[in-house]
Amino acid sequence: MIAHPRTPRVGIGSIYVSGIWLAQVQYTLKNDSAYTLAGALHILDGERDLFVPPIPADSFTLELADGRQCSFVPATGNPVSGAYTFSSPMLPM
Repeated sequence: MIAHPRTPRVGIGSIYVSGIWLAQVQYTLKNDSAYTLAGALHILDGERDLFVPPIPADSFTLELADGRQCSFVPATGNPVSGAYTFSSPMLPM
């Protein structure tokens, strides 16, 4: 059975900058359109402030639970609570 394209997927993944681990996150992904992926992140462990990370970064890499990776830039968020939204180029599903 194939999930509807707008069905959210939830999992545990990691955020990296320049190959260096920053945080473990719980993510919720949904197809925003045919070409982009949108979602939300909640930091579980690690660096909470993605707007001013300890390693300068223009973009981040989100590694999903199944090992796939995508680049993203946080759109909105709260460093205190560690909750963010983002959008990214479409992943091959």
